[in-house]
Amino acid sequence: HGLFVLAWRGTSIKVEELPRRESQEPASELSARIAKAAAPMLAGAPSVHLHVHRSFAALPLDRSLAALLEVPIAFAVDAPSRSPGLACAGARRALLVTNPQQNLWAASEAAKVIQGDLARMGFRVDTLEGAAATRAAIEARLADPCTALFQYDGHAVAAVPRGASGSLAGGLPRDRTDDALLLAGSDTLTAADVLRLPRVPDKVVLNGCTTAAPEGLGLAQAFVLAGAAQVIASLDEVPADDAAKFTRKLFEAAPPGVAEFDLVRLFARATSGADVPALRVFER
Repeated sequence: HGLFVLAWRGTSIKVEELPRRESQEPASELSARIAKAAAPMLAGAPSVHLHVHRSFAALPLDRSLAALLEVPIAFAVDAPSRSPGLACAGARRALLVTNPQQNLWAASEAAKVIQGDLARMGFRVDTLEGAAATRAAIEARLADPCTALFQYDGHAVAAVPRGASGSLAGGLPRDRTDDALLLAGSDTLTAADVLRLPRVPDKVVLNGCTTAAPEGLGLAQAFVLAGAAQVIASLDEVPADDAAKFTRKLFEAAPPGVAEFDLVRLFARATSGADVPALRVFER
């Protein structure tokens, strides 16, 4: 008949009850009601990780909470600790894969802006566009211990057909190991392929449709499990123009020559006032 928001702090539990959701209530309004109840409970937290059941996955809870709390907010992926791997012996590199299928010209135009921003941040930028964006070329660069950022601007496909439940018997989420980034020609990089990579960069941006699962395993979750610390990805379709507009803004506020940067904070700035509700940041 409604919703309970509960906060457990050691020896005390605080409960807020929210009225039943109206059948026509927009997701943004429900999200705002939940955030308004939860924000006082989270006061003083240095950051917030959201563990969200798939029935709430479409709600923009990160945006709603960010409007009330000035702390980093991301969706959590429960992942084992990472091995340190090989140290980088040269310049930090960024791998930018753009428009592999050669039908997203807005992405190709945005790439020029992204290259400039990444160079200003101190990266050596490797750009693979169109026919150059083969799986072999991408995997070779991901294996380089100096590759600290991987950004993909292109098409992706979800293994679960649109409208299907995406669940096994009993309501358990179906791991979408066949979700794939579409690369040059007929090449693909699936979630299962990602889990087999020897290493992945610390920061990953998957700017395409359905590059994350609402619950369970998708491409974004696979990158986190393979070693990434932060991944930007999408739960649903993203219009090409909106995707290009977002990616143009993502790194424009990053300070020059920084050794480390927080994708959560850059994401929050890039999505402020933007209509890209399907995009999320996933964090280990």
